[in-house]
Amino acid sequence: MMKTTFLFLAFLLISTISLAEEKRIAASFIFDRSEPAPALSEDMGVFSFKFNGLEKEDLNAKITLSCDGGENETIKLKDGKFDYNAPAGTHRFVIYINDKYFELYSHNLIIGGQEKHFYSVNTIMTLGLQIEVDKPVIYLYPEESTSFEVSVIPKGDMAFTYPKYDENWSGMMHPNSDLEINGEIFNYLFWESKQEMNALNPRETAGFVIQKEGILSFLEEKLNQVGFTAKERADFITFWAPQMEKHEQVFITFHQDADCDMFAELNISPTPENLYRFYMSWGSYDGDVVPESQKLTSFQRSGFTVIEWGGQEIPTIANTLAL
Repeated sequence: MMKTTFLFLAFLLISTISLAEEKRIAASFIFDRSEPAPALSEDMGVFSFKFNGLEKEDLNAKITLSCDGGENETIKLKDGKFDYNAPAGTHRFVIYINDKYFELYSHNLIIGGQEKHFYSVNTIMTLGLQIEVDKPVIYLYPEESTSFEVSVIPKGDMAFTYPKYDENWSGMMHPNSDLEINGEIFNYLFWESKQEMNALNPRETAGFVIQKEGILSFLEEKLNQVGFTAKERADFITFWAPQMEKHEQVFITFHQDADCDMFAELNISPTPENLYRFYMSWGSYDGDVVPESQKLTSFQRSGFTVIEWGGQEIPTIANTLAL
């Protein structure tokens, strides 16, 4: 499951690059401004691209570009920038810098005759990509009040915990799910960490592609199907839905139980009769690949039960046939 969930990408720098075969990522081409370009003919415009996030040695690199699926062109950057003349109309670009960065593709970019449009392009490095594993929360549901101890061993650096984490959390847990730690009452245990993650690929990962307007109902449906309580569901949705609805379309995949060991190991004493872990990975996506639909398993709440959920926003590999 871990192999199919995350695509471990390695790019080879070769003399001739077939852009249609490379893994690519939908980059942020951010429009900055426009100005007249009277030196051009009436049917020509010019795009001015500036790359953010390049390492110093790559600011003047030779890059490979394809416009509208045409032949590859080699272009020399100057201080991380280059200009590209194109006929007035709508264009899409695929850009390969080198094997340290994801190959980039643009959305439809519109240019008019005798216009110069300035764009900032955010690059993302292929290796060592740091992703925040956001808001994993742990609920403890004992049948009777008793002492507990919980430890989390994340696959990265712990970024934040609440209550304060010192080798473990310990205290008293109660049937109403209250956790008593150092004289204070908490609803759940909370932690976050920074970990190295790779991009999601709808071609190779089961999941769901959801439009912006359907995100809320989709989350409600899936969390109900899995067996979240009303409170757990509200905690999950109020945290994630506002972030996801900033995008027109997202790709979502879930991880359950043992698969969540890729994020962290979880040790609990006394040993729960049921331990359910549920994580969501998602990213903005404008491709048209329909992934294999993912099957989810439901919680069975009997005896001492522990529920953990969390998630992360991860860059999404685009549909290589989208151009």
